[in-house]
Amino acid sequence: MANIIKNLPIGSLDVDKFIKVNFFPTKERGRSRNSTPQECRHLGILVKDGHNISSSQMIQRITCSKCGARFGNNVNEWDVNRYQERLKLVLYELFFEGCKQTKMEKRWGIPQPKLSKFKHDFVETVLEQYPDLLNSMPYDLSKGVIYGDETYLGKRGKSNTEILFTNDNFEVLSTGIGEKKHLEKSILKTFFKIPKEYRDKMRVLVTDGEQSYQTLTLLNSHKVVLVQQYHKASKLGQITIHKYQKFGPHILHYLIHTHWKLFKKEKHELGLKWEIKLIKGKLPIGRGRPTIQMTQSRIYKQWRQKKIEYESNAFQKIGSAKVYINPESKKISLRQGSKKWMQAMIQQIIIIFHGKFITNNRSESKNSQIKRTGNMRKQPNEEHSDHLFQLQEYIVKNGHLPQTFIKGRPLYKYLMKDAKSQKIGYKINLNKKEFNQTLIESYF
Repeated sequence: MANIIKNLPIGSLDVDKFIKVNFFPTKERGRSRNSTPQECRHLGILVKDGHNISSSQMIQRITCSKCGARFGNNVNEWDVNRYQERLKLVLYELFFEGCKQTKMEKRWGIPQPKLSKFKHDFVETVLEQYPDLLNSMPYDLSKGVIYGDETYLGKRGKSNTEILFTNDNFEVLSTGIGEKKHLEKSILKTFFKIPKEYRDKMRVLVTDGEQSYQTLTLLNSHKVVLVQQYHKASKLGQITIHKYQKFGPHILHYLIHTHWKLFKKEKHELGLKWEIKLIKGKLPIGRGRPTIQMTQSRIYKQWRQKKIEYESNAFQKIGSAKVYINPESKKISLRQGSKKWMQAMIQQIIIIFHGKFITNNRSESKNSQIKRTGNMRKQPNEEHSDHLFQLQEYIVKNGHLPQTFIKGRPLYKYLMKDAKSQKIGYKINLNKKEFNQTLIESYF
């Protein structure tokens, strides 16, 4: 163990900047002197607190001068500090260097199952102390755009499915478990984890070709434009722009079919294919037919008139059109076959994708970043997989672990195997008996 510690970059690397961990938490101790235990780190403020004397030996008691935490008889101040340094290095290797646990087993002498369990318990401890971990970090919804996608933690087909929503700055807004055969329900559940103040600001939602996102847009707001990029080989390069307009119990569904290079081309006049669908709804009248009073109301006649107008043969439900894009002002002008609803839909997304490809690259890039940084693999427990994904995103954004309290002394017997042989101290005589007094190196 001595050779292991010498080879690790303790002096050149300030692990405390990355590992915001507090050992031996005091928040559950009645004798704590500090009402805010987050401020206490125990390092450098451990003091002697008398002795435990038995017939054979005298053992120094240790306490923290700041928070009042006391430690067991079999622990001295030198061992406590060395153990904390070593455990922080283990956490650094697990979450920042992405070291394989099999290699860490050889380096630290800790069995791989013990390392895996320690990592699992640590992740669950963090999410237990920070249930709303992602929303605890500040972020912004610039341009009112949200990107949504599903990612696979492991090999596709044999992996956990994670649903992810990000903003235009590559920041994760919400994550959730993708339940098999209940993907639409999972997407809705994950989306509504985003605080309402941000959901109300959404104006553009960019996703892949999964149909469940259409339901999300329909339920959320008629002001939202949905942009779907298809990844199937038969539709590669195609995108569809959706918008919904409610009139009473019915909904008009507007669609524009085009190519993902729409705004990347230097052409100013662009051709589009469009489509209008009617989603019929039921009048909220309870049982029976509508009453005479309801059928004679002005709003009912408007609903009925629009429905009849759509169902008539004179109403064009599909076609092609052209629009003109001013490259300087980024304004859309109507051309042959185009209408105002097309102009409004395209105007909302040109602000985001002018001069770019229309892609879902924000969420796709975030998926790759987290999986690459955290060495993410399929986990036996889907809930733990989601927790691990959230923690890794926190690390990617902040560069350190959240301030966490670790209970007990996990991995102590493996990290402190050489504790007895490496204690630094001096001998003292007391009551005609000889004792070893241990010292902290930093006190010299």
